[in-house]
Amino acid sequence: MTKPIPDDEYIKSQVTKEMEDAKTLAKTFEMEEIKSGEWFLKILQHVIRTHNRNARATYFQKKYPGLPPDDIADILISVVVRYATIAGAVAGVASTANQFVVASTAGLSTPLFIGSLFAEMLYLAQIQIRLVLDLSVVYDLQLDPDDPEDVLMIFGYALGVAPADLIGRG
Repeated sequence: MTKPIPDDEYIKSQVTKEMEDAKTLAKTFEMEEIKSGEWFLKILQHVIRTHNRNARATYFQKKYPGLPPDDIADILISVVVRYATIAGAVAGVASTANQFVVASTAGLSTPLFIGSLFAEMLYLAQIQIRLVLDLSVVYDLQLDPDDPEDVLMIFGYALGVAPADLIGRG
């Protein structure tokens, strides 16, 4: 029997913590990295390098014994959708609060507003990349973080674009 999917309050606390981590990370990027899109490649490399494939495989085997990969994938996707939905709500509340501050301070907290939006982008990129990597574990796809083609594939799927489309358009 599988363990229940976490409730919204637990997810909200996790998302809030991870969004704060994303805000801290957002502050480390230079404006040129943000403009050029380099930030996404740095996030991609970080998540790939810190993803422990063997630990995740063991975790999924224990948590979902006997379930076929498609069922596990459906569960993982639904959990990530809930996390992304709650992240949007958390970021929305922060953005709305920042808008009130911007209005009352004649725009002095615009960087705060932009920072919260960028932090949400960072967070969503991270959970999408983790989902792609977790799905590669579930389906036993051996991805090599040092292989540019594998990184391109992870990059494409994390953005919701089939890698063949990325190559074809490039």
